[in-house]
Amino acid sequence: MSQRKYLSKVKNFFKKEGVLSKTLSSYNYRDIQKKMAIDVANSISAKKDIIIEAGTGVGKTFAYLVPSLLTDKKIIISTGTKTLQEQLYKKDLPVINKLLENPKQVTLLKGRRNYLCKYRLEQALVEDTFETEEMARDIKKVLKWHDTTKTGDISEASKISEKSSIWNRVTIGKDGCLNKECPYFKNCFVMDIKKKAQNADVVIVNHHLLLSDWKLIKEDATFLPKSDVIILDEAHQIPDLVHDYFGDYCSSISIKELFKNIISYIKYNSISILGIDNLAVTVDSYLSEIFNILDNNINRNNLNIVKRNKKFYDSLVNIKIQLEKLKIILDSNKEKSKDLESYLLRVIENLEIIKKFITYIESTKQDDSKIYWYEIFNKNFSLNITPVDISKQYIDIINSFDASMVYTSATIATNDNFDYFISNLGLETRIGLKTKIYESPFDYKKQSILYSPRNLPNPDNESYTKELIEKILPILKITQGRAFLLFTSYKALKIAAEYLENNYPDFNLLIQGDMNKSDIIANFRIMENCLLLGTSTFWEGVDIKGDALQCVVIDKLPFASPYDPITQGKIKYLKSQGKDPFAELQCPKAAIALKQGAGRLIRDFEDHGVLVLADPRIVTREYGVGFINSLPKMQRTRELEKVINFIVRG
Repeated sequence: MSQRKYLSKVKNFFKKEGVLSKTLSSYNYRDIQKKMAIDVANSISAKKDIIIEAGTGVGKTFAYLVPSLLTDKKIIISTGTKTLQEQLYKKDLPVINKLLENPKQVTLLKGRRNYLCKYRLEQALVEDTFETEEMARDIKKVLKWHDTTKTGDISEASKISEKSSIWNRVTIGKDGCLNKECPYFKNCFVMDIKKKAQNADVVIVNHHLLLSDWKLIKEDATFLPKSDVIILDEAHQIPDLVHDYFGDYCSSISIKELFKNIISYIKYNSISILGIDNLAVTVDSYLSEIFNILDNNINRNNLNIVKRNKKFYDSLVNIKIQLEKLKIILDSNKEKSKDLESYLLRVIENLEIIKKFITYIESTKQDDSKIYWYEIFNKNFSLNITPVDISKQYIDIINSFDASMVYTSATIATNDNFDYFISNLGLETRIGLKTKIYESPFDYKKQSILYSPRNLPNPDNESYTKELIEKILPILKITQGRAFLLFTSYKALKIAAEYLENNYPDFNLLIQGDMNKSDIIANFRIMENCLLLGTSTFWEGVDIKGDALQCVVIDKLPFASPYDPITQGKIKYLKSQGKDPFAELQCPKAAIALKQGAGRLIRDFEDHGVLVLADPRIVTREYGVGFINSLPKMQRTRELEKVINFIVRG
């Protein structure tokens, strides 16, 4: 198809009397949506990258879906979460696809752990040993579901909780997969969906799968098909996610699982190998020792705090010794089964990472280009090595495949430019890169008001959260709840929840952690006099339209925690380069997070409400202007009376 014909088709969908206007009763013509769609189409046809900030209401999803479905090129679309991935596949994309003369073949692709492994299911049934009664009940449900499922996608097993421990027993990651050596290879759910993705015109993935797959490019072990175009929605998440995926990582649970899988495989296949059970017990004791050491500190921190702890060092060394013994055992027995080679590679991989941490502890030199840190979760821990600057790695990877990149989000620019995003990913080296900002079509001056209360103490004051509640109470009473209270820390959230429960019991509180996110949102839509209290989880990806949400309160500017090891490492690195980390890292990152939180308020043309930005630094510090400028152009006031009048007038 010629470029002219392609662009003509795209324009025909979005013009006032076009395909969308004629066929979708709910469709509202937006000139900026048409312009964005043309930008995406030009990027696709010219094979050039583009970064687009599309404010809420632009209609960015259709603006990239239509060009994606009208082109002859192979497209991968990546979203921020599996929830958004499902929404694209089941809701948005079918609407466009059915309007085409020749509908496109579309496949939804998730990571391996999202699909039932028939081999692992058989192993679990043969072993018939389960840690809890719940697992014993759930394995029967899995078996029944297995007989009817056509995809093996565990999200379809509605009678089994997605948090059930049974899924760890009947799914498997890349490292444990036997591939062609598996007896179920020809009927494998993962291989089946992979084949469908290879043949599809459009493949829908999420950022986690995309980045974990890119990490395997050098090993030629990628899961995703090759494509001509990659569209990244919610692209503001990419820089942080790249840091997570492009480093080295090992965890106590992955090492335990490795031993467990090897022992299970040997027993299941009646292979005679002695000594591995004892190694597993020894390793488990040293992993527990490390957990106990780390558990005395905060949950996520730089490893410097335990670098001189002899027990920590000795435990790592002993884990290394046990892994070396396991390596020798598997290496000397690998002729008994090809599958043991797969396990041997996993042992070597974990061994090499453990060695890196031992070298780090033993070294007297500081390497500011890498951050060594740990994290504690669910009685387990991870050890991580994260590069400070991931731009070269990222560029090397996207240069290795011949595809144009489309980055889009409602919150990707800071101070009307993309410098922060571009420099983080090294995109300045991409020839022909274009950038566009499309502001929201909503009338924020009419639909919203930004309120900064007077006379609040500094945010680090112990009384700050309680005083904030008192300041916003008149607003919450007039709106009859219908408010999000968004906090930058769990500590502040708990203080606010306890204070409201004890002093203002008339409000119905929905508190993050009391139930899952989707249930909280569903209840918020229908409950009267309701306040939702949440942290970063609720700052993005929540869409409440209409009168159900009339107020969003943000307690503090969302600067990253000064205790966060990644932030600490980046600050140190930027200072060593003679740069200002506050201006080049902390402020831009916080501005993007603030835009996400504020973006929960106005979701449609008929919405109206109050944004309370409580942090007094927005007014008292010079950098506050930059944060204000990053937000939509609302009415602004510090007078409570003006806010109340705005709400009353509706």
